[in-house]
Amino acid sequence: MKNIILLILILITFNACSLKQTTYTLNKYTLKYDNLKKYNTINKTIIINKPTINPIYNTTDMIYSTQEYKVESYIKNKWSDIPSLIIHQELMSSFDKNGLFNTTYIYPNKEKANYSINTHIYKIENKIKNNISYAILSIKFEIYKDKKLFDTYFYDKSLKNISLQPYDFVKSENILFNEIINDLSNRLYSKLKN
Repeated sequence: MKNIILLILILITFNACSLKQTTYTLNKYTLKYDNLKKYNTINKTIIINKPTINPIYNTTDMIYSTQEYKVESYIKNKWSDIPSLIIHQELMSSFDKNGLFNTTYIYPNKEKANYSINTHIYKIENKIKNNISYAILSIKFEIYKDKKLFDTYFYDKSLKNISLQPYDFVKSENILFNEIINDLSNRLYSKLKN
């Protein structure tokens, strides 16, 4: 009887060990504003409102697509936070670094500012077709002056990735993001410096 009980305990222990989950490394990525261009500061203030984002991309999952209308996400590769929060923080960082505005406020700051910016993220994904992948970033900025729409800037950009690896997708997304922020800053500076 003792042998049977011992055998049952060994089998239970063995089964419990075999059910142990397999672990893997989770890679987390972000977007980062890197440009060091400086502007002659415009003596105005701006508040950066919280971006809106297409619900499909409102996740830390890194989205890719291999077919029209079908989206998937990488298992071992994620954004460090949801893209709207990353872009919100990096947009503020970009204006702080390039000195475009005298003061940059970030939502939910209640300070009265000369301008405000609303950001709408339509798409941030890796498009894969015929073993070639493209980073895609589609984003719109609405600039308000005294709560009235002042100007709108829309970007729908793509860049061919070096490989199909998620890290190369992230590098391309960073290139696109920096190009967009630099163009936005240049256009705002040209329009507001007078």
